[in-house]
Amino acid sequence: EGFKNGCYRFAEPIWEQESKQIEKRRSKRTGTLKVVDEKPVAGSAKFKQAFASFLVKEGILEEDNRLYAHEILGTLLKFGHTKAAKRVLKWDNFLHQEKLIMVCINAGAIEVAHELIKRGQELDIARSQDLIAAITMEQYEIATDLLKIRTTNSALKDIDVQEQLVRLCENGHTIHFAAECLTRLHPKFWDMDLIKPLVQTCMIFLKAGQEMVNSHSPILTCVLMASFFYKLANMTPEHSNKCTIVAQNFIEFATHLQDGIKDEDELKYYMSHKDTLNRTVFQIVALNRYYDLLSSDEIGAITTKIWQGKEKAYGMSQASSLVRIFYGQAGNVEEFDLSRPIDKRKMYVFQFRAFITSCRMRYLAEFASTMLLALFYQVVIYTAISKQTFDDFTRSDRIIFYVRLTNYWIFCIFLSNVMEYVFTLKTHRSYIIDGGKLVDAGLVVMACFQSLAIQKTIYPDETYPAGSDELYNKTLISAIVVSIMITLIWLKVAGVLLITKTLGPFLRMMYLMVGEIFKFVIIFMAFMICMACIFTSLFHIHSEKFDNFSSTTLTLFNGAFGNYDGEYTSFTNFRPFAAIMFGIYMIIAAVMLLNLLIAILSNVYSELQGRVDAENRAVTMVYYNRLKWNKSWGLLIFAVPPLNALSFVLAIPLMASPTSKARKKFNKKAAKVVFFFYAICLLLVYMSINLLVLIVAYFKGFTIQKRKGKTSVVLLIRWLFLGLIFLLMAFFRDAVAISRLFYAKRYGPKPTTDRKKLGQYLNEDVIRKFQQILSEVPEDQGTVSLGEFMDRFNEIEVEEEQMKAEASTITG
Repeated sequence: EGFKNGCYRFAEPIWEQESKQIEKRRSKRTGTLKVVDEKPVAGSAKFKQAFASFLVKEGILEEDNRLYAHEILGTLLKFGHTKAAKRVLKWDNFLHQEKLIMVCINAGAIEVAHELIKRGQELDIARSQDLIAAITMEQYEIATDLLKIRTTNSALKDIDVQEQLVRLCENGHTIHFAAECLTRLHPKFWDMDLIKPLVQTCMIFLKAGQEMVNSHSPILTCVLMASFFYKLANMTPEHSNKCTIVAQNFIEFATHLQDGIKDEDELKYYMSHKDTLNRTVFQIVALNRYYDLLSSDEIGAITTKIWQGKEKAYGMSQASSLVRIFYGQAGNVEEFDLSRPIDKRKMYVFQFRAFITSCRMRYLAEFASTMLLALFYQVVIYTAISKQTFDDFTRSDRIIFYVRLTNYWIFCIFLSNVMEYVFTLKTHRSYIIDGGKLVDAGLVVMACFQSLAIQKTIYPDETYPAGSDELYNKTLISAIVVSIMITLIWLKVAGVLLITKTLGPFLRMMYLMVGEIFKFVIIFMAFMICMACIFTSLFHIHSEKFDNFSSTTLTLFNGAFGNYDGEYTSFTNFRPFAAIMFGIYMIIAAVMLLNLLIAILSNVYSELQGRVDAENRAVTMVYYNRLKWNKSWGLLIFAVPPLNALSFVLAIPLMASPTSKARKKFNKKAAKVVFFFYAICLLLVYMSINLLVLIVAYFKGFTIQKRKGKTSVVLLIRWLFLGLIFLLMAFFRDAVAISRLFYAKRYGPKPTTDRKKLGQYLNEDVIRKFQQILSEVPEDQGTVSLGEFMDRFNEIEVEEEQMKAEASTITG
């Protein structure tokens, strides 16, 4: 009777004894016998027997007199004790038992299943059979949680499951789950016979249109379905056109949904929905380059706010009295007031909270680090050439120190990629291997070659005579390594600049143009080789410029680009025939092919010019996913090379933090320690800018003092002798003020969050009215429009007010 009423704690000591036996049996199987306390609980034998008899009577326990975890969980769920079922999941070795997820599926316990899957992800308690059972029994919320465990995804290869996924695409309530499953399934495992039914079902669903409104994440559903159909089109040439058309229709439908959402906050809410791979709609759209979904002005405003952070960060000039005078107008006394302190209510770019809330600040730090590396390495190379130590850096202590510092910087870049990979694993984000990662890998390889002095390994002798081939080759090897390194470093700079709106699209154009040029070169070289064979065969006797294959190729190449140097006059015989052949070649090569290349490049430029904003937003969202702050693991991505070496050292105790709360606390403190070095650099930059402005502000002070009436001469004389002192006092006062603001918290009241706003309007009375309206909806109707819902809500309010008025009249 106690168990029926939710009194489950009496079973805990019994389970502890049972779990010790389980641990003992497990240790025997693994070959390591653990010492376990087998001291029995007082009266546990009789109670266990009675409890087992009760479970047998209820049809839960089999006749083996053993206590199983799924029996306890099933009993609690049978009598509706959800909270008690959640608590027993915390018992020792409870999650090591099988059939727990199946019990939740049979009982329809969504909350318990969610907690169970969340706690048991690392224990691998889910199986593919559990996912099949959840789909079969239409427990889609539990099945969605099971999709997050990779071991269950093999169930999606089953043909019966795929047939059911096709049927789920007919309904707006279930198509989102089908889209999640299709995203988890590689297209090569999809049954070819089901492609046509899937295409037809989706086309009918899109024509209905209104069904998609029933999905709780309509835009996310459309994006996931489009990505699957694009992948399916690449895998199946037979159905490629149909799959591409369906994918385009899903993108078009998602675009219409975006256009229909006028409120910016609502649009941000739908675009921030996440799939089971923990990717937002923004990230999926950016990675797949769905530019139509990034072209609207509302999306641009949302992207800018997300990138810059929730709170506006003011620049350094806003915290400088000297800069205020520099930009001030003549005769404006307020702007000349040096006693006015810094406004502490604002958040500035040099503050710690700006670095953790704004991805833009950490991006600027990464850009500064990369740019400094490029400039520093340029100086190292120029210094080595001037000291004639280019073939062997070890001959100069100064050069070898600079080279080692550069290589340390590059190894820190590699360390940054490793820490980013760990960060993605801990935060369940996707690690993207793009061109930037390949450039970093190439830099590390070249830095290893340079550190090992590969030129000395190949040519180990200490000295070579001047002008010898060995000395030339030794210098050449060093030059090749250095050339590759400097090229990769500047490619990294270009990769960081991709996010800027002014230079990013231009760099993207160059990248796409290089790809088109590469395709053109293949065609052009094939034509050149063909024509070189023809001209060499016909005219190798009659012209010295066509006497062999190499000279013919060089002659034709020069002719194609207008470098005509007497090819016609070099023929001794068959001049008319040679002129006709050379003219035909020039028409094809110089007129047709080269103009075709110009047209191709112009087309690339025009296409990118039309989607400059969307391209920039796509790159921004990719960077945002990489730099977004995490309260538990943000330290891993906080610092840039070479400062991230300190983050790596501090990350060791971070990984060893026992609890989530302790990890968050240590993460913030460690980030503040790393930010101290940022603060020093920012303070130096701030003081350098103010020193440059100070002289200009001093002369600007005369123009401000000039228009103050009769006493202007006295003020001008006072400013002449004391103005510089006033400015220096303001300079040091501002420097001290911003140093105190580095770790300052928010001043004034905190902004009201969305949760608090919701709590102001969503109370018990409103929830009761919502429930009343939903209970009045007929079962065959299923849904109700928002307009009808709000009309009925207003009617209920009017009815209640009338009832209150009548009651007050009767009482009176």
